[in-house]
Amino acid sequence: MDYPRFAHVRVVLCVCLLSVIQPIGVWKFRRILDHKYVTRSDKNYMQCSVNVLIEWESGETSWQPLHCKDKAGIYDCDPVTVAIYARENNLLDAKGRKLPGLKKLVKTQKRILRHAKQAKLHSFRTKPIYMYGFEVPHNHEQAMAIDCRNGNTNFADTENAEIFMIDEFSTFQDLGLGGNPGPDYKKIRVHMVYAVKHDGRHKARLVAGGHLTETPIDSVYSSVVSLRGIRLLTFVAELNDLEVWATDIGNAYLESYTQEKVYIVAGPEFGDRQGHTLVICKALYGLKSSGLRWHERLSDVLRDKWKARINLHGGRQTKAS
Repeated sequence: MDYPRFAHVRVVLCVCLLSVIQPIGVWKFRRILDHKYVTRSDKNYMQCSVNVLIEWESGETSWQPLHCKDKAGIYDCDPVTVAIYARENNLLDAKGRKLPGLKKLVKTQKRILRHAKQAKLHSFRTKPIYMYGFEVPHNHEQAMAIDCRNGNTNFADTENAEIFMIDEFSTFQDLGLGGNPGPDYKKIRVHMVYAVKHDGRHKARLVAGGHLTETPIDSVYSSVVSLRGIRLLTFVAELNDLEVWATDIGNAYLESYTQEKVYIVAGPEFGDRQGHTLVICKALYGLKSSGLRWHERLSDVLRDKWKARINLHGGRQTKAS
């Protein structure tokens, strides 16, 4: 006997029996479209002074009582939907809407949505992330755990390389254990952001928690080149038979100094300096004004290095430094 086929037939028979004995006349509604007030003398009065226009799952609409003594009203069937409709239409304190527990349901619904968003955010922050087949950690502790599990030191090496480069640019001023930079300085946090490149190279970047600092009074906007601008520049160069040069400046932001008065307490990724008070001197990635500081630094260098006079001689342009 073919047992899997027999089991399938049995399941189908059970489903058919359930569909036969399903109660007839059970309807579900999608939403509340409108409401109106009625009096006892009104022909549309249905044991309640408020009727609501319901859109059913079939697409049909009908007026139904909001609340009935026999518990057959829309509020009795789905109070949460009624509470949401009342909140969206500012009817919580209106006549005929002062039903028991309505405001509490609105607050409960808000609380449930808030908890759901927090749970979703927590899941996004803690769920495993993979790049090109490699698991990418969220923090230093997880990075060390992944290295231990994989039997290598890939992320530890990237952290050490990042800290070494940070020190090469003299990004921090070390005040030692328990150092006090003064009342004008604000304490913030830093964290490592990890990534894996397409060729398997592991990368780590130290980023400051700029969201912990106050928004500067002056504008910190720093423009970036658009894709359309690059296309136009390439088109003009090709049209005039010109060469197009491009370059990448590593750790660009660290070439400039920050004007924000912030400091950190070094974590385990700083090795022997863990617990030291470090004042941030350079425009570390993550600070709100770092983009502007780098823009100013690059502009100053270009003006100093490439300041030129355009001399026109016989229709030719010559550049003199």
